[in-house]
Amino acid sequence: MKVAIIYGGASPEHEVSINTAYSVLHSINYNKYTVLPIFIDREGKWHSHGIIKSPFPTVEEMVLKNESEFILNDIRQFDVVFPLLHGENGEDGTIQGFFELLNVSYIGNGIFASAVGIDKVLMKNLFNQADIPQAHYISTDYLTWSANEHDFYQRIDREIGFPCFVKPAKLGSSVGISRCSGKEDLQEAFNMAFSFDQKVIVEEAIQGREIEIGLLGNHDIHFSVAGEILFDHEEFYDYESKYMSQETKLCVPAHIDNDIYQQIVDIARTCYEILECSGLVRADFFLTESGKVLMNEVNTLPGFTEKSMYPILWERSGVPYSELIDALINLAIEKHGKRR
Repeated sequence: MKVAIIYGGASPEHEVSINTAYSVLHSINYNKYTVLPIFIDREGKWHSHGIIKSPFPTVEEMVLKNESEFILNDIRQFDVVFPLLHGENGEDGTIQGFFELLNVSYIGNGIFASAVGIDKVLMKNLFNQADIPQAHYISTDYLTWSANEHDFYQRIDREIGFPCFVKPAKLGSSVGISRCSGKEDLQEAFNMAFSFDQKVIVEEAIQGREIEIGLLGNHDIHFSVAGEILFDHEEFYDYESKYMSQETKLCVPAHIDNDIYQQIVDIARTCYEILECSGLVRADFFLTESGKVLMNEVNTLPGFTEKSMYPILWERSGVPYSELIDALINLAIEKHGKRR
């Protein structure tokens, strides 16, 4: 079976994507699959060295240099495409639509789930319609904010309070997020968030535990054990905490009661169905000090390095990393077959 693995991209999560592909290429079964790595550089140009028989020895060698004019035909000849692209043009429905036009099987969520899942405002608005419990939030776009900054800051103080989080609406890996303790922090936080996106969301800070669960499947959904993110010093799970800090700990399985776990599963299932998800999802929750379960967000292309939460959740559920890759490939073929 032929599998094309696409990584890199022009988004701020370029490095995350390269590291993810590096992990996949070191775990995929080369006896079972013919593997074609395709690298997209920061300018959006596509590069390939052709089929490989073994993984690249170093992450640096993942940055391919020879631009290819024939990648479109190469992709069409492959059975499955594995897009490991984070952020804009990767998990926002753009490249998923491209694969749909090519009529090729691809791993992960479709156009709708990807487009809505990456936009925190649209996603939370949909969840609100279904009465999914969430933290309080408000949003704005750049033109509205720049015309009435002071009024919007007053609204944050009145409706959200402090501390709060200011986030770009359509970015992952905790890029561009700021924790604001008071009004004096808002100007800098909004300037940073708007440097990444034209839409920003402000969320109340929840006191409690951060619990995550992995979902795997198309119509028949399977759930992993739950995991918890533990912090020693960080105020929130930012980019450094996820990818660089040695002090962030993952507790898998999380120490929660069965009834809490079942609530998490039920809410995750509902959200999965609302977004019409397929393949894989990581659902992130808050468990408040009073024992209330709140949906934080659904990640339609979760971190997928061997040290990322999603693969760890499945490993602790009895599905090793290489078998998880196999399962996702099979789900992609299944989904494509039903669509045709």
